[in-house]
Amino acid sequence: MKMSGAQVLIDALKEMEVEHIFGYPGGQVLPSTMPFMMRT
Repeated sequence: MKMSGAQVLIDALKEMEVEHIFGYPGGQVLPSTMPFMMRT
């Protein structure tokens, strides 16, 4: 399965046991936030 950069980022954050991330919601960050929301 081919993974997007956002999915790789989320996997790395989970591997490092990151519990909180901060950011502003919006169109530019949506590709990064959607995989996180889908995997929690």
